[in-house]
Amino acid sequence: MEFAVRGSFEASQADVIRIDIVRPEVDETTALGAAYAAGLAVGYRNDLEELRENWCVDRELTAEIPTPM
Repeated sequence: MEFAVRGSFEASQADVIRIDIVRPEVDETTALGAAYAAGLAVGYRNDLEELRENWCVDRELTAEIPTPM
């Protein structure tokens, strides 16, 4: 399982919640999502796949503390 976040999540937080974290290149994902929705509505963008191709990973954080049994 992985978790996409915005803002400044650190590796220690990945350890605390015990899942891998993917931080996008663009921090303002809410504004970007609104712009993408508007682009789809007026025909500037063709489909969701085109939008997915624009999403880029800035950093991946892996939980290093094992989950207790």
